Amino acid sequence: MHAIGGIEEVTLFGPGEGCTVYTNPKVQASIGSNTFVVSGPSAERTMEEMLPAMLGSLPPEALAALAAHFKAGAGGGGGGVGGAGGAGGADDDEDVPELEEITGDE
Repeated sequence: MHAIGGIEEVTLFGPGEGCTVYTNPKVQASIGSNTFVVSGPSAERTMEEMLPAMLGSLPPEALAALAAHFKAGAGGGGGGVGGAGGAGGADDDEDVPELEEITGDE
């Protein structure tokens, strides 16, 4: 294991809605064996707590792309974009090829 310096924060996202955040952690790695060790003080956070910090760290072009994604109705879940999402759904079906039956006789 080799120490990796200069890391200010590590965020580990789990299967639930929360995450574990390590501030100024000690990080060690063995790249060849795909093994990383993160140790130090940590705190459990919810996605609602993390979202402002994550959005604040994105570059302007990434924020613009994210906004365009949701304006196009790809955000799902309704809101004010239901009409745009509904119209886009019919067009999406035209791009899907029809399934063909495969039998063992061929």
